[in-house]
Amino acid sequence: MANFQGKWVSDKSVPMTNFEVLMEKLGVDKALQQTFKEAVGTQTFSVSGNSITLVSTSSAFPGKERNKTFTCGETYDDVGIDGTPFKATTTMPNANTMVDEGTNEKYGDFKYTRAIEGNIMKCTTNMAGVTATYQMKRE
Repeated sequence: MANFQGKWVSDKSVPMTNFEVLMEKLGVDKALQQTFKEAVGTQTFSVSGNSITLVSTSSAFPGKERNKTFTCGETYDDVGIDGTPFKATTTMPNANTMVDEGTNEKYGDFKYTRAIEGNIMKCTTNMAGVTATYQMKRE
């Protein structure tokens, strides 16, 4: 878990893949898709024992950071950016990989994987039959 510690920021030098496909599948309108595509996001991880606190921000939602604290291997309740509730469980198959898996009440099963390679975090979302990727870098 310690490898995730700290702040990560969107790496716009690497294009997102299948972003538009996923957004269309989720019913996000074109204007909001563009806002999301241009947004700069951050993920800040704080680790204390088996507990992880994740603070996420996005320039698409100024002043509306998301905070969640969870324990690896335990299921927790959360709410998506569109307000849809979901349950997820976060696991760490190794020191450089964090996987969130669960079921969103609106979109069904999902899997979100973060994999660290040096100061890069490669993020993969599998949801609604679409696989989308983007990259973040350690700040």
